Amino acid sequence: MKYNRKKTSIQIATKKVNLTTIENSMASVLDQTLEGYILQLNEVKKRSVLILLKTFLAGTEKGGDHISLEQYNKEIDAALAEAEADNYITQEEMEKQAASC
Repeated sequence: MKYNRKKTSIQIATKKVNLTTIENSMASVLDQTLEGYILQLNEVKKRSVLILLKTFLAGTEKGGDHISLEQYNKEIDAALAEAEADNYITQEEMEKQAASC
């Protein structure tokens, strides 16, 4: 039996395309799932998620999870402002939400 190098490389290339298609499909499902959850949130919770995502991404841009004292103080001030504006949920409400998941 002869080894057909050209056919083998075509098969490998096809498999790569299929894997890329699967990865893109999975990413699409993930994006749709995230969007579905975000659409269910009220404005206060959307702001909280946005702050969480910004904080998460800011940490990865710097190459680590460490933040400066200045950033830490800004986050504390923002959290206090949210609490003063009554944009929070109680421990009991959080436990109810966690139990329903």
